This record gives sequence, structure tokens and C-alpha cells, in this order.
Amino acid sequence: MLLEGVPIEERHIAQLADLLPTALANKLTVARRLGSQVVRLSVEEREQIVSTLEHSPGRLDDDLRYLILRQTSWRHR
Repeated sequence: MLLEGVPIEERHIAQLADLLPTALANKLTVARRLGSQVVRLSVEEREQIVSTLEHSPGRLDDDLRYLILRQTSWRHR
């Protein structure tokens, strides 16, 4: 799945959804279940994901953290 232009494996989407606020977790879970190939995120949703990655380092796969945190465009409006 492409999550705002970043290729993310299904298992990582599920792992991330477990830590996100309910509304965003539901959005990703539904997209995954429906087999969506591309998911667009709002600025606020990207910020929620970045914040989760920064504040839960031990609970997420290092590859996933690196893949998203290197996306500087996710940090700018």
C-alpha cells in the first residue's frame, strides 16, 4: 500500500494502526481490508503518524520508523 506516497507493507500498516488514534487507525484498517493500493492522508494525519513513530520507538519495526521518518515532506504543511 502507498501511504501518502510511501510504500508500506500490510503488516506494518496493521502494526501502526494498533498505536494510532482511533479515527486514523480505523481509516488504515478499512483501507487495508478493502485492498486499497493508495491512501491519502491529511496534514494532521501525517503529524499523528510521525508523532506516534517518535514517541513509541520500541513498539514499532525499525524499518517502518526509518521509512516514514525520512519523509521530510511529512513534516511540512
